[in-house]
Amino acid sequence: MNKHQKAREQRRREILKLLDQHGHVMVEQLSRRFGVSDVTIRTDLEHFAELDLVIRIHGGAKLAPVTERELPLVARVQQRPHAKVAIGRMAARLIHDGDTIVLDSSSTSLAIVPHLSKRHSIRVVTNSIAVARALGAFPHFHVIMPGGRMRHESESIVDLHAASIPPGTHATIGFFGAHGIGINDGLIEISPEEAAAKRVMHALCRHSVALLDSSKLNRVGSIPFIPLAEVHTLISDSEADDQVLRALRTHGVHCFIATVDTPTPIDKQQGGLL
Repeated sequence: MNKHQKAREQRRREILKLLDQHGHVMVEQLSRRFGVSDVTIRTDLEHFAELDLVIRIHGGAKLAPVTERELPLVARVQQRPHAKVAIGRMAARLIHDGDTIVLDSSSTSLAIVPHLSKRHSIRVVTNSIAVARALGAFPHFHVIMPGGRMRHESESIVDLHAASIPPGTHATIGFFGAHGIGINDGLIEISPEEAAAKRVMHALCRHSVALLDSSKLNRVGSIPFIPLAEVHTLISDSEADDQVLRALRTHGVHCFIATVDTPTPIDKQQGGLL
C-alpha cells in the first residue's frame, strides 16, 4: 500500500468514526478537516454508499439504517471499526499460549488477529478465509480450516465437513460474531449457511464468547445458532444498552464492555472474564 492509499484508508476510518458519533457528515466540513478537495470527500462517501453504509444527502451523507439484509465482509469490516478494535483487543486477553481457539467468519473475530502477535503455540480452527489469511503473519500458529464450500459474501467456508477437522480437536474457547442476541433465541443469524457452520464450530468449544458491538444488542433475527445458556461471555462496546446487559446477566452471561482507551468490565462481581 503506497502513501496515498494509506492516507485514504486513514481518512475513511476517521469519517466512519464521525458517522458513528454524529449519524451524519457534511462534505464541506470534512474537506476542511482533512485538507482535501470536496471531490475527494464525495468519492469517499460514494465508496461508503456502494457498500450500503451510508445514504447520500444534499451536501453530505448519513448512516444507512440497519436492515435484515446481510452485508458482505468488506462492508462489515468498515462498520463501527473503533468498536471492533476495542472488542478484538479485549477478546485477545482471553487467549493464552498453548490454547486451541475457534474464530468464526465474523468481522469482529477478524479484529482479534492483530492482537495475537505475542502469543505462542496457538492452534486456530476457523472457517474464515480472511482470518486464515491474516494469520499468515504468524507462521508459528497452527491453523485448521474445515473442508466445505466457499461462500463469497462472507469469505467463509460453509457446508462444513466435520470429518475434515482432526479427530479429538477441542477448543479452549471460541469467538462468535452474530447478527444479534436474544433472551429466548441466544445468538442469531440471518444466513442459514453461516448459522449451520457456526453450530459445527461451537460444538468444539469448552467456552463460547459472543462478540457483538452495541448496535447488535437490540436486533432480532430468524436463525438461532447458539442457545443463550451456552453463551458464557459477551464482549460489547461502551454504547451497549444497560437494560439489555442486565437481562443477559440475569440469564448467566458474563457481560463486559471494551472502550477504545481502557477496557472496563461490567461484571465486577466476577473474578475475571472467564
